[in-house]
Amino acid sequence: MKRLVIISVTIALTLIPLFAHASAGMARLTLTQGDVLLFDNESNDWVPAAVNTPIEEGDRIWCPEAAKAEIQLKSGSVIRLGSKTSIDVVRLSDDEQQVYLGSGRLYARTAPDDRELQIDTEDATVSLGRKSRVHVDILGGENPDTEVSVLKGSAYVEGSSGKTRVRSGEDLIFSENGAEIAQLNPPDKWELWNADRDRKSSRKAANHHLPEELVIYEDELAANGEWVQVEDYGYAWRPTIVAEADWVPYQQGRWVWRRGGYVWIASEPWGWAPHHYGRWYHSTRYGWCWVPPRRGRLLVPGIRGLGGYATRPGLGTAGTGRNLLRLRILRQSQHQYNQC
Repeated sequence: MKRLVIISVTIALTLIPLFAHASAGMARLTLTQGDVLLFDNESNDWVPAAVNTPIEEGDRIWCPEAAKAEIQLKSGSVIRLGSKTSIDVVRLSDDEQQVYLGSGRLYARTAPDDRELQIDTEDATVSLGRKSRVHVDILGGENPDTEVSVLKGSAYVEGSSGKTRVRSGEDLIFSENGAEIAQLNPPDKWELWNADRDRKSSRKAANHHLPEELVIYEDELAANGEWVQVEDYGYAWRPTIVAEADWVPYQQGRWVWRRGGYVWIASEPWGWAPHHYGRWYHSTRYGWCWVPPRRGRLLVPGIRGLGGYATRPGLGTAGTGRNLLRLRILRQSQHQYNQC
């Protein structure tokens, strides 16, 4: 028999994750074009990847022909993958980010505060400096070479023949015969696409209402909503680009089982921060508004069990009546979650 449980949440709170993996919240997919695939260790199979999918240590990503993907790191750094590109995520922490490029083309843009971003290939280790823009390409067939092109900043490339610093405007091909530095070639379509994407993402929001830990999401929120003053909480953010007039949080998207817990993957491109941090509040004037957490009170995205049932992270309400959000959780052999 199906068991239906209605849970009324009447206290404003931030739910503590119970099943979150150690590297959860360190990275997410911010763009997918084409049939981007993520290897699922539990099913031992490749599955389609979507925007806002959390990326964790041990993940493998494959972009087949004509596909592209973008990964945003917690530091604000960005990694983009081109056509026919595969990577393994080796390390994700506050102090170190490391990926292995098995094939294809990778572009990385490091943030001002990024301590270390390392790209490994079969024959080289590329360590990027802060505020750098670097292309790493795997060239050739059976015996591929690594090419490192630095558009801005610098990178250290290390292999069997030693360590070489590559500066802005320089190109290095690292092979079994050694390293050779030359001037950059004219940009191709892949490089021009990355430059255009960088220009679009470099616009800075005027408002600063997020804690330092979430400031990398300020531009994304500013482009899709506005900050308003709400009763009891002060500044809160509300989406202004929504498909439905009666929009509610945790409606557009799906729950996905990742590394021992369910994680909400929002369909809205701006949905990462509001659905994983802070709380939602229903204002009689503005409708649903997201209240960000205070500085130093962030939690890793995940879920928590409540009375034996799973509840949505970052979801809280205050008061009664219109401010009350009810969660309907249908518990079956296969969990289903529906907004009511």
